[in-house]
Amino acid sequence: MGTLFGIVLVFMGGLLLGSAKKEQLTGFLSDRVLVVAIAVGMGIIIILW
Repeated sequence: MGTLFGIVLVFMGGLLLGSAKKEQLTGFLSDRVLVVAIAVGMGIIIILW
């Protein structure tokens, strides 16, 4: 259950990343790193929890 929720969070992070790319191309790399880090971090916390 936790693993599935983690995967969903990563997927949602990808969707946010896609919308951020459309709105703003400048600073895209830092936005991508931030979103991926948050999604992966939350996923790991939920899996371990």
